[in-house]
Amino acid sequence: MKIESSLLQIIKVRFDQDKRLFLLIGLSLVFNFLTWFFILINFWGFDQPIILHANILFGIDSVGHWQKLLILPLLGLGIFVIHFVLIFYSNFKQKYFFINLLNFSLLIIEIILLISVILVINL
Repeated sequence: MKIESSLLQIIKVRFDQDKRLFLLIGLSLVFNFLTWFFILINFWGFDQPIILHANILFGIDSVGHWQKLLILPLLGLGIFVIHFVLIFYSNFKQKYFFINLLNFSLLIIEIILLISVILVINL
């Protein structure tokens, strides 16, 4: 009986009514897919080591195979899943300030990951 009442409460939640929520989640997914796209398009079949990290003070810090760059979009996807679960739970509890905070932070994280991949590509 408790499971059925919980499911009914989840159905009653107006999760799909907030268009800004879905817009920010959708933009975060788009930025994550762009990160995957830029890495795969630019480095697919590339056998030489690439620069993974450079520092202004010390120059090139890390060199390695291009598959190590896939850590960035995987990290972004993991953060997306965690944020999505927290957003859904917060929407269930009707904590709208926390939902907006999670949405904007998720979008900013995905943009930072995309910018870091673009900077590595342009090195």
